[in-house]
Amino acid sequence: FWPRFEAMTLSESADMEDARGDVCMSDRLIPSRGTCSEVQQLKLERDENWAPQNDYHEVLSQNVLGKEALSNVKILSYQHKPVRQDPHLNELKVLYSSNRDGKATARPCRHLPQSATKVLDAPGILDDFYSHPVDWSSQNVVAVALADMVFLFDASTGNTKKLLQVSRGSVTTLRWTESGGHLSIGSSCGEVQIWDAASQRQLRNLRGHSGRIGALAWHKHMLSSGCADAEVHQHDVRVREHLVSRMSAHSDLVCGLDYNSEGMLASGGNDNIVC
Repeated sequence: FWPRFEAMTLSESADMEDARGDVCMSDRLIPSRGTCSEVQQLKLERDENWAPQNDYHEVLSQNVLGKEALSNVKILSYQHKPVRQDPHLNELKVLYSSNRDGKATARPCRHLPQSATKVLDAPGILDDFYSHPVDWSSQNVVAVALADMVFLFDASTGNTKKLLQVSRGSVTTLRWTESGGHLSIGSSCGEVQIWDAASQRQLRNLRGHSGRIGALAWHKHMLSSGCADAEVHQHDVRVREHLVSRMSAHSDLVCGLDYNSEGMLASGGNDNIVC
């Protein structure tokens, strides 16, 4: 609402003084009287600037008017003051939350540990960006390649055991099957081996590459291997003649392989190409 006011020109004020004598007229802004208390309305009278002049007047004012003494009361005051908002709160968020129905439920915060749950010594782990020396199975077993050896760490029990040691070169990449019972390893000599983790026994030795193995990927019974010879081989581990196809879409080391749930294969190479 617009506050109503009473104003008059200088000529009208002079005429009123001649007509009424010593009547005090003033040009001022008067708020809506409905928002003023009874004590505040006293200041709108002729003696509106009256205030206690001594201690006796002050005590008398407090006894008659209570806590709202004339010396402390204000005319221009709002009874319905707006709620003060947090200055750190986003204004757009305030507008959005004010129009929502009901209270917004607090989202649970994820607790991130600040220290490692388990620290394992890994002497001889290959310091190579294009290697994949660690892989975690669906059975909660971590396989770690240390130079020419592979160790298994059972995260449930905390037990560690040695799985194998290759006769030539070093182990460059590891990949568990979807079930987590078999582990495929790739070596720097181009060999791909499949091991049974439970019985610690080698099941297959797949040859065909002419360089170091850079990546491995499983999809059901199909095993894909990427090599420094820029080729991707598809192996069907169920049959004797395991090599099903060769793909030569890259011109350098194939360092990344992965399947989606439908069996489509994505490959990435050191030639900055993803196929």
